[in-house]
Amino acid sequence: MYRVGIDEAGRGSLIGPMVVSAVAMDIRTADLLNSVGVVDSKLLSPQERSELSGLIKKSVAWYGIVVVPPSLIDSYNLNKLTGVVAIFLAKRACAYLGVERVVIDMIRGIRIKSLDCRGRSVPVLFEEKADNKYVEVAAASILAKVERDRAISEIRKKYGLQGSGYPSDPQTLEWISNNLGNIPRDIVRKKWNTLKKLGRKSGNSL
Repeated sequence: MYRVGIDEAGRGSLIGPMVVSAVAMDIRTADLLNSVGVVDSKLLSPQERSELSGLIKKSVAWYGIVVVPPSLIDSYNLNKLTGVVAIFLAKRACAYLGVERVVIDMIRGIRIKSLDCRGRSVPVLFEEKADNKYVEVAAASILAKVERDRAISEIRKKYGLQGSGYPSDPQTLEWISNNLGNIPRDIVRKKWNTLKKLGRKSGNSL
């Protein structure tokens, strides 16, 4: 039986996609990944995440990654959208494997206690900081973060993005303010209040 872990990266970012990832592993693989240092992606360097990402993909029974573009995020409630993608990935894992549990890093307002996996009721756990408690969620967080970093790197190369893409990053805010009329709509969450405030302050908009 397999344990599924699900986590996201880039959920709160103003620039670039949100990435949701899921992995399925048995206890033996969980022990292996624990032993080589698979932990919450935020505790690792980019190089460590990249190296562990390759090992995770080779070791787990199944993994899935969904890249959610800003245009889709603008069209839906973010919590509900994250929950829909997470459950979609959990169901994909169930389609391939015998799953004993699904653990998802907490998504506010989303409460699903169980999932029908090929005629079996499988518990679904939503937990705060699950990436610090469950190696399967930590592994999912690494895959999501590596994919998100790749997407941001492409945006940086193509459009000259400064900073991390998050609204708390002064470099990102300055870059957005200086380029409001030139930022492609497919890389920015144009309905977010941060962008609207910057537009009012500068007199420009997307």
